[in-house]
Amino acid sequence: MDNEHAVVVIGAGFAGLSCAARLKSAGLTNLAILEKGEGCGGFWRGNYDRIRLHTPFHELPDDGGIRRDYPEFLPRDDLIEYFERYAARHNLLGNIVADTEVSSIALDAGRWSIRSSKSEFRSRFLVVATASNRKPIWPKLNGLSEYGGTAIHSRQYHNATPFKGKRTLVIGSGNSAAEIALDLAEGGAREVKMLIRGPRHVLSLRGLGIAARVARFLKTGFTSKHIEESHAYTRSHPAFREKLAKKDRFLSTFSIDMSEYGIHPPDSGPATQISLHGRVAWMDQGTVKAINQGRIKVIDAKENPLQRLSKRGAVFQNGHEDFDLVVFATGMEPGLDDLFEEPARFLEWNDEMSRLMPRTDGRSLSIVESTLFFPGFDLSVNGGLSLGLWGFECADAILRQMGSGTTAT
Repeated sequence: MDNEHAVVVIGAGFAGLSCAARLKSAGLTNLAILEKGEGCGGFWRGNYDRIRLHTPFHELPDDGGIRRDYPEFLPRDDLIEYFERYAARHNLLGNIVADTEVSSIALDAGRWSIRSSKSEFRSRFLVVATASNRKPIWPKLNGLSEYGGTAIHSRQYHNATPFKGKRTLVIGSGNSAAEIALDLAEGGAREVKMLIRGPRHVLSLRGLGIAARVARFLKTGFTSKHIEESHAYTRSHPAFREKLAKKDRFLSTFSIDMSEYGIHPPDSGPATQISLHGRVAWMDQGTVKAINQGRIKVIDAKENPLQRLSKRGAVFQNGHEDFDLVVFATGMEPGLDDLFEEPARFLEWNDEMSRLMPRTDGRSLSIVESTLFFPGFDLSVNGGLSLGLWGFECADAILRQMGSGTTAT
């Protein structure tokens, strides 16, 4: 493949594939989609086996109706198949450069230079569709180097098979923590404990699914039309907070009270937490029942904080416990500062998100360089349901800059 392109897209997920599809449909063929993984949806391919999307009827724009072939909450393997079918529909398979990890991004004489594990790619336009979950967050914890068991991040966990009969500790309160703890409990771990360190909304995924199916059937919500209409409501929109509050009230009807285990909801609602702070609610798929049955035990970090790891396990304020496995389900971050050679130019610290984020106009366009786009980093009230629409929007902006000629390089 020629490494000189009109557009380079980094990431073959929701935003990256939809952006490329829109460009292809306009006649632009000189584009490359760089994917770190082995194919479409590389992030999902590397995740644990039982993971599924928690947003109902999550779809890509202009998919020809293929989303209807799958359940409302897409399991990992179905999602990957959906991506592949979408890519085939839009003739993108030949544009995807798989197993290609980007190592640096620089602007050189008006063209983007993207160095990767395979070679250097150059382009006029650059679309960074790596999303906010590119890099695992490892907490600073004393004793990690002396711990004699298995210590992994949730990104390295696949299934419970290697840990049958083991004493396990999962650190975190998000979906990865809850689902991995449940997987270990169902997969034969001798003991499963969750260390909960902060407030988190716990919602019933089953309840949300029922409500979503009813709303979609009645055409009162969760249809393509409703998602497109809501996509307009971003932070800069005067009605953004009002729409967010309405969604908070809707989602809160599926709240599960876990206060007896020291798990309390944050002060703001579930939609506000994701749109403004990047914290996704725990969408329960059975972990709550396992906790109530005593199959998973919760350690409240406020009452019994973790002080350090030891050779055999963990030292808490109230004493030592042995663990064969510690899973750090402590979240992900964009990690864009690792990619850009001039991170201070293109990124800025976001206090609400507590992380470096792209400097954009609020609709994915960089305010530093008009040829740089970040679909998926600016959120609407739709949250993740808007990812495909962000990709389309970025593609349209690129096509406007190109004018009527879609073969510009």
